[in-house]
Parts: sequence; structure tokens; C-alpha cells
Amino acid sequence: MQYYNNVLCISYGELVNRQVKPSTVGENAFISQYDFINYSKSKKLKVVRRGCRGTEALYDFEKLPYELKDAVVKKNKDLVLTAQQQPILKVLQTDYKAYNFFVNYTLNTGEHLKENAIREYTATATALNAIITLLSDTKAWRKALGGNSTKTGSIKNLLDVFASLQSRYGWKLPSSERGLRYKISSYRESGYEALINGNTGNNNAAKAVDTAQEGVLRRILASHKNLDNVQISFFYNLTAEQAGWKKMTPATVGNYREKWQIYSDAGSRGKSHHENKHAMQVSRSAPSAPLVYWTVDGWDVELLYQKRETDKHGTTRTTYTNRLTVVVVLDPCEKYPIGYAIGTHETPELIRQALRNAVTHTAELFGKMHHVHQLQTDRYGKGSLTPFYEAISNKYIPARAHNAKAKVIEPYFKHLNKNYCQMQHNHSGFGITSRKEIQPNSEYLNKIRHSFPDYQGCAAQVIAMMNAERKRKVEAYLKSWNKLDESHKLSWTKEEFLLNLGETSDKSNKLEGQGLKKTIAKQTFLYDTFDHSFRKHRNVDWILKYDPADMSEALAINSDGNLRYMLTTKYVQPMALFDRKEGDANQLKRIETFNKELVNDILNVQQNDFDAIGELMHEIPSLTETLGKLLIVDSEGQHKNNKSNARLVEAAQQMEVKHIKNAEKKQVKVNASDREQYLIEKIDLNKFL
Repeated sequence: MQYYNNVLCISYGELVNRQVKPSTVGENAFISQYDFINYSKSKKLKVVRRGCRGTEALYDFEKLPYELKDAVVKKNKDLVLTAQQQPILKVLQTDYKAYNFFVNYTLNTGEHLKENAIREYTATATALNAIITLLSDTKAWRKALGGNSTKTGSIKNLLDVFASLQSRYGWKLPSSERGLRYKISSYRESGYEALINGNTGNNNAAKAVDTAQEGVLRRILASHKNLDNVQISFFYNLTAEQAGWKKMTPATVGNYREKWQIYSDAGSRGKSHHENKHAMQVSRSAPSAPLVYWTVDGWDVELLYQKRETDKHGTTRTTYTNRLTVVVVLDPCEKYPIGYAIGTHETPELIRQALRNAVTHTAELFGKMHHVHQLQTDRYGKGSLTPFYEAISNKYIPARAHNAKAKVIEPYFKHLNKNYCQMQHNHSGFGITSRKEIQPNSEYLNKIRHSFPDYQGCAAQVIAMMNAERKRKVEAYLKSWNKLDESHKLSWTKEEFLLNLGETSDKSNKLEGQGLKKTIAKQTFLYDTFDHSFRKHRNVDWILKYDPADMSEALAINSDGNLRYMLTTKYVQPMALFDRKEGDANQLKRIETFNKELVNDILNVQQNDFDAIGELMHEIPSLTETLGKLLIVDSEGQHKNNKSNARLVEAAQQMEVKHIKNAEKKQVKVNASDREQYLIEKIDLNKFL
């Protein structure tokens, strides 16, 4: 069946079976040729289109005799409906704008629509577009209704036709005429969003439909007690019973816990968990060059060592579960361990030792010490260590508290544990949260515990591990360093290093004839310098700054910090000539030269003083009586002129030379005990003068 000139028609071939002669409506045809002739003669068939060669005659389906029309409908119930679908199919056009809208639509939960929902809403929009088109086009509207003007204005038949196409296209329209009119009105007013089901994105098990219910449930979920689903269900249902709400099962609570995790975790798990789990994380790239960025952290090394301990009662026992702590300074460029320090636990002293090791190691790598552009640490000891951190770097930025993701050094510790510690027989395993399947055999560890190294042996394992890491990465590290512009290399002198990073002596000391004497960790050190000006400050209380890893040099500073001298440990001369070795004579000569220069400096100052006083007495004769009582002057009122000054200097030098020669002769003749006393007297400046 088809529409012709807006009339639903049935063709001659569908209506008449030429092979059937009886004048009855048979099973194989609606009417016979004989009946067709009779219907035509009695004008019971209305011709819509006459037949001709190649064109079949069409008859108005609605004008067929009742018995014939009824026979057609009974023969194929969908025959009319299929014909009525044709004008609708012509106006159906997939709404691609609707498809794009639903694909990009975001629910208030942050979710996108599922694929089946997108297809359903797009098809529904397409159907509503077709219905609106039909309603605005009278001819199309009548054609869709079967061409009967008496049905104009009714959409019941139209609703049936669209319902018949629903399984093919997947739209969902109301089943009632009133519902369809409301759907069309909402669609015209709100557009595509009117088609989205209000329950979309909600869990089917959700039962908190009221704002107050949701608020109560969220608050219980966010409790700092971190209750489980059964406990939360119990407390919620207590409130629900009094408020007249529907009760909630633990399974439903679990659905809401997952849905509202971002809200509940902030209370039940804390701020740090929220920042690490839910907050947006920053992605960072590794430094492009060495000494641009360092990070520092402590690591409990996964290696066990044995230790003997005696308690206050004198009982001695051996423990085998001890672990070293290593503070590592990591340069993320090539992940190079630039510095480290080993101890029993993390302390501010151990951190300072690791950073000093990092700076001194830069001298081993690059020829002189350098400090870093930026330093990041955790917040341990932040108050006392901040000046130290700021001294070693141009910019110190502590990591946010409890923010392990900010530290690239944490994965590096896992690397060391996996590639080095796990290869040792005293490996303690991985973290306590790791799977048991990857942990070492604890029973076997207990059997071999007596073979565990002591503290020194375990420390040697760590040193070997760090040396292996450095050796494996040093070539690439140096290559990256050579690419760095010279203007970005921040070098340090040893004086700057000790001033900023050195440990400070507890007490101050005054300079003695033998130098600056200091006892550190029950060991005595003598420091001195060949700088003449240092001896002009014998009245100053000096504070020493030193590197415990290298006590060969120290920096002496006064309390105001405006006096600074680099000191070296005193060269120790043997008492016996028999014990002399190469270099001893040169060091002795160096001291003699220094003392000679010191005497000359003193004499020059005295000469300048006498010259100044002489000029003053010449200008003010009345001072002669006052100063004359204190000074021996010549007939001209001067203590000495330039000539006498020269003679005095020359005489003093001759006396010094004579004294040295006599000392050398005496040195050969005296016995060993006299020799010791002689050497002591020789370096005593007061007796020398």
C-alpha cells in the first residue's frame, strides 16, 4: 500500500487475484477477477489512478466496501500501519546536533552519558522533530493519519505509528496522547536537556532522595572515626526512623561511599589523604643540568646488622634487627647521589654531614666546590636547619607536609633496595605494606642471623652501594655538567664552605704561641696560619668552624664575624734528628722565614713610630721634657734619624743572623734531651725577641 495524491491506496495487484474465479474472498486473494468486475460496474471501487501499460491502477483504501476493507485488514494487520509509516519516514532525519550535545553532556557527578543513553536521547529528539514537522504541515499531518480529514487534530493514530517504529529506531515516547503533548511542550521550551532522565547517573540502589537525608549520610560518612558501611547504616537508620525516612542497607551505604568519596575522605581520612588522593597533582620534569636542584631525605636501609648492648644491670645481649639510616642528597639530573651520610637514626647533624659531603664531592667531580641553585627537603628540623639550607642554596623550598609525591627521592630508595640491598644476605625485605610473596624468608634469616655484619660492616655495604651508583652514573652526569653555561655554575672557596656549612666549636679560644688549640671529640688539634695579621689579634676570642670529615683546615672567626682566618693544622716536627723525613726541613725553614718577617714588621712599625714622634717633638718643643723622660733622644730632639734607623735595623738583622748560626752550631753538639729543649726555645717568639 502507498499514498498517492495524499490518499492511502491499494493497488490492483494487491487487491485482485486473476487466477481465482469463484466470487468469494479466498485465502489467496482479497477478490477474484469476476468480483472485481462486479465491484467496478456497481461503482463500489473509487479509482485514484487509472492503470495503463507499465502503471498499475490504484484504489482508495478508505472507500473500499466494508467487507473488502475488513478482509484486507484481517489478512495483514500491519498493512495499514506500514503505509502510514511512509510519510513519517520521509520526514525522519537523524538529529546530529542532538548527538553532539548528548556526547559532550556532563552530569553533576562529573560523568558523561552512557552510549545507550546517547542513542536513546538522539532517537527521541529525531522523533520529536518529525512530529513537530508533521504538526506544522497540514498535508503531511493528514497523510500520516491516513488521509481522513475527520482525524485532523488528533495525534492518537500518529502516536501509534511512532510506537510501531520504536523498536527499529530506539526512541522512547509517552504512551498517552496527553503525555506526548507535555513531552513536546517541554522539548520546545528546554531543548535537548528536557530529554535527559533526572535519575541518569544515580545508582539504582540510591535511596537518599532528600537534601537533608543526603546531608546526614554525608556527615556520617565523613566522620573522623572512619566508620564502616554497617556502622554507618546503623547510625543513619536511627535518624531515618525518627524522621520517617526509608532505611538504608550497608550495600547502599557502600554505593554512596564510592559516589561521595571526594567529600567523605576529607573528614574520615584527613587533609593529607585528600591532597594526595583527590587533589590535582603537579607533573614535573627532571632538572636539565647538574646542581640545579637537589632533594634530601632519610632512608632506613633495608639491611640488617647485629649489635651487642649492655643494660644498666650489666646484662649483655645481641640484637639482629638493627638497620642503618642514610641521609641521601639526590640530584634528579641522572638521579645521581651527590652526597650521603650514614648513622643510626636521622638527626640534624646527619643531614648537615650529608650536605657537606655533597659539596665536597662536587670538588672531586669538578675541581672545586659548588653549591646548588635550589634545595628541597622535608620539614624535619626545619626551624634549626633552615639557615643551613639557605646557605647551601640560592633558593630553599621545603616540601609540603605529608606530601610524599613531591619527593622524587622516594622512588630512588626503592631502586636502591631492589638493585643493591636485595642482593645481600642480610636484606630485611620491602615495606610492611608490601605483599608477603615478595618478602624474604624470615625463617632462613633467623637461621643466618649470626652472620649478619656489625655496624661497621653494614656501613661498608652502604658505602660500596653508593660508590657503585656514582660510578655507574658519573659519566652521564659529567657530560650534562659540561653542557651547563659557566655563568650558572656557583663555585665556593673552602673559606665560604666552612663559614656557611662548618660545624661550630662550643667554646672560644685565644691565640697562643703554638697556635690555636682546640679539643674536638676528645682529640686535640693545633691550628695556625702564616698570615702575619692573625698574630695582631691575640686578644680576640676565636670560634672555630670545621668539617668533621676533614679536620686539616678550620676557619677562625670572632664573635662579630668581621675577622676571619683560614687555619691549617700545625706541621709536627720530630724531636730526634733520627726521625726526620723529607719535607721536615722545608717546614722548619718556613717557620724561621715567617718569624724573621714578623720581626721586620715589628721593627718597621717601631721605626715609623719614632719618626712620627720625632717630628711631633720638633714642632712642639714643650713635649721634649714630657717625652724625653720616656724616650732617649739625640741633641736635635729626635730619637733617631734615618741613618740611625738604618743602623738599628742592620744591627738587629746581624744579631738575628748570628743567633741563627750559633743555634745551628749548638744543634750539632747537644744531646737528644738538650735538643728537645732547644727546639722548644727556638720556636718561642718571646725568648727569641
